[in-house]
Amino acid sequence: MLIQGVNLGWRRRENKNDMGFPIHPITGQWGGEKDLRGDAADEDGPEVGFVKITPFVQDRKNALLMRFLGDWRPEQLVSVKNAIKRGIEVTFQLDGSEIAAELMPNEESATALLLYESAEGGAGALSRLVESTTALKAVARTALEICHWRWDGEMPMLEAQLINTDPECEAGCYRCLLGYHNQRDHDVIDRKLPELKQWLLDLARAELIGQGGVDGRSEILDRLQALAGSSLERLWLDTIYRHGHNLPDNAQQEVAGHYVTPDFTYKQACAVVFIDGPHHEQPLQQRLDQQKRQALTDAGITVVVFTQDTISWPVVLSEYSWLFGEGSQALAGSKASIEKPKGSLGEALDAVFAEHSGLLGEVQS
Repeated sequence: MLIQGVNLGWRRRENKNDMGFPIHPITGQWGGEKDLRGDAADEDGPEVGFVKITPFVQDRKNALLMRFLGDWRPEQLVSVKNAIKRGIEVTFQLDGSEIAAELMPNEESATALLLYESAEGGAGALSRLVESTTALKAVARTALEICHWRWDGEMPMLEAQLINTDPECEAGCYRCLLGYHNQRDHDVIDRKLPELKQWLLDLARAELIGQGGVDGRSEILDRLQALAGSSLERLWLDTIYRHGHNLPDNAQQEVAGHYVTPDFTYKQACAVVFIDGPHHEQPLQQRLDQQKRQALTDAGITVVVFTQDTISWPVVLSEYSWLFGEGSQALAGSKASIEKPKGSLGEALDAVFAEHSGLLGEVQS
């Protein structure tokens, strides 16, 4: 998404319609309001006065726009903005500078929240929020915990049932929502807002329904299935898809400079996945695999290996949950109806679900 930022002027200026900053067109020197009356550049030369400009920047970033329903006051949305931003940072282990959040169209009349990945290249976190059925719920739960709220047993329906774990923190502290990047919001942030608490609770219990489109999960799965090089790879894709994990970005794409082609690639996470069939158990092939994959690791690329032993797949998915996501059944713990592939592949998938029912959830036939 193309994002443009326009600096209209000092926030504390008296006349909000007076936009821009004084600058000298020849020297490039920034000036003040008094300099707009004129300034002689040289006694022998023509008078060159300061002029006003409105600077702007633009760049393409991964972005997500969240619209708010109902009656919200702008100061309430400031707390919502910072709670969601902190929840994303902690859930996806990001630095505060990697995710930016802006109320739209402005803070005085905000009705939406624009999130975008400000780091070069992006971390892929916002893509997971819309591709995974559980990522946004996890962010909301994390935001509640960050704001010093907990609950006993099942998550409550009402915000009044939440338990305050830090009575010493009033509206906010540097352990929850206050930080270096939001100093301007410190006077407005309030973690105890009933509207904020209830909204996060509702979000944590919500069901995310994708609207499809050219980049919908089903279309991505079809594209990856067509590129897959074996039935084992297609079974792996089907498992990832049906259990709500993050789908890879590409398949059978060679890593430049390494002369190796992983089965699947997570581009934004700088990770590759190998689905090792029976021939990878040969001693010579194992030595070749070790050399090539170690070279990828040394280059800073995360290498994840799944063997033909499908029963071990849930363990690997859990170990690399930061890459694949928690999965819909793993987080929700709800029952799901699984359409099983026919033949031996279906039996293998049944074995995975039966062996790790505690992790993947119960399966109804």
